[in-house]
Amino acid sequence: MNEKVKVKQLVVPIIVIAIMSAFLLYQFDFFGKPQSKTSSSTGDEVSINKIKDETKNNAEYPEKEKILLRMLDSIDYIKTLEGEYQVFSRDVNEVWTTKYAVDVKGRRSVVFSVEDNKTILRLEKEKKKIEFYENDHTYQEFPPVPMSKNEDYAKLSPTERLYGKDRTDDTFAKAANVIHTENSIYLIRYEDWNFKEVTYLGLPSYKITGVIDKSVSESLAGKFDMIVEKSAGLLLSFNVYDENNKVKHYFKTKSIKIDKGVNEKVFEKDLSKYKKIENAH
Repeated sequence: MNEKVKVKQLVVPIIVIAIMSAFLLYQFDFFGKPQSKTSSSTGDEVSINKIKDETKNNAEYPEKEKILLRMLDSIDYIKTLEGEYQVFSRDVNEVWTTKYAVDVKGRRSVVFSVEDNKTILRLEKEKKKIEFYENDHTYQEFPPVPMSKNEDYAKLSPTERLYGKDRTDDTFAKAANVIHTENSIYLIRYEDWNFKEVTYLGLPSYKITGVIDKSVSESLAGKFDMIVEKSAGLLLSFNVYDENNKVKHYFKTKSIKIDKGVNEKVFEKDLSKYKKIENAH
């Protein structure tokens, strides 16, 4: 589903469908990241030079870099997270609602959503990832992503990390797409956006406004605004506008609880009530 062409060259329907499937499947590379390598030596050189140039340019905006770094490392600043959000795409004229809960210390997460009239629950705990299909009472297991933190990647700049070399120890938490959100890729060009401090849903936050360049995404090119919770870099809102300033895509938090604890029961599921789908992944 991913296609890494520079930063992102995806059409809106694919982006939204990927948002509502890939992150819920814990495969959080649905937006992809700009390739640092290509099949030819010339391509390699161009890509490497591009990364160096953008890293150098972005270094001129240290305050913006701090915001993006907090977004990429948001898992380090929370203990538990619970909430609900909606994603909308005008092209398919549909709204998806997702509820989630994350326990960082226990390295557990659960995501509940309705997609194409199918009720799906994704659960990750005890180094297992399981997806439950409520409509026909079946489930399938997926191999976990390595949990160890790559310290070398942690030393890279946010720009370099957005180009593909990033931590994977928080993959279980990224299922919510609020922690280490993949929407952070749209902030890769610091010169194209500005920010101010605001309060949103009662939380101190940053409101980011700017333009998505066509080199980042042809389909989402244009004006955008994003709200990011200040202390942990959590995504709260993301709106993309067309040439008439009408919203064509949005991510909207309906409710969120940070470090308020999570009910243990949300991570429990009786497998005996479901039939396992073999060789599913």
